[in-house]
Amino acid sequence: MNSVDSMVDRRRSEDYRQLSGHVPVPLYRKFKATCAERDVNQSEALEQALALWIEQPAKQDGAA
Repeated sequence: MNSVDSMVDRRRSEDYRQLSGHVPVPLYRKFKATCAERDVNQSEALEQALALWIEQPAKQDGAA
């Protein structure tokens, strides 16, 4: 299954939901370029990044 087929399956799957947000243009461009360099679709990369971020300990109030 190629990445296009994977995206269609995710769109139809009850196990996935669409997520959107706004990021600065330089971050957006770097994200797209990095996905292309690593041959990973953007949904897969976003899923990995979110999972890693969620697993990080929360910063305490007043911590830098």
